[in-house]
Amino acid sequence: MPSSRSRTPVTPAPETPSIAVLPFEDMSQEKNQEYMADGIADELLNLLSQVPNLKVIARTSSFSFKGQQIDIGEIARRLGVAHILEGAVLALGHANDLVLGLERGVTGAHADVGVQRVQRQPLERFLESYAALVERKVFGKAVLTV
Repeated sequence: MPSSRSRTPVTPAPETPSIAVLPFEDMSQEKNQEYMADGIADELLNLLSQVPNLKVIARTSSFSFKGQQIDIGEIARRLGVAHILEGAVLALGHANDLVLGLERGVTGAHADVGVQRVQRQPLERFLESYAALVERKVFGKAVLTV
C-alpha cells in the first residue's frame, strides 16, 4: 500500500561535462574538402578527448549523423551529451575558412560560434587553441581570448 507521506523530490545529478564532435561539412564550391573536414573534426575530437573529466563521444557514434538533418537537441539526447561541436570547411586557395559552432546540447542554444580563416600550415596550432576555448566554455570558465 502506498505511503501517504509526501516524498522529497529527487535532485537531478549535476550535468556531466560532455561533448560530441559531429562530422564537419564540406562547404567548398567544388565539394572536394570532405577529407579535410573529417580530418579537422577528428583532430578536435582527439584533442578534446585529452581533457580531464570531459566525456567525449567516440567518432563512430558522433559520425553516424553524417549527412543527416537532425535537430542538435535530438542528437544531444541520443548521444547523452551536454554539448555538440559542429563545423564546416570552406577552402579558399591556401587557406581554409572554418565555421565552428559549439551548441548547448538539449536546448541547441549557441555557446560559441566563430568563423576563422586559417592558413593550412598553422592549422594544428589553431585547433589546439580552439580545443582549449571549447574546454573553457564547457566547464564554464571565463574566456578572455583565443
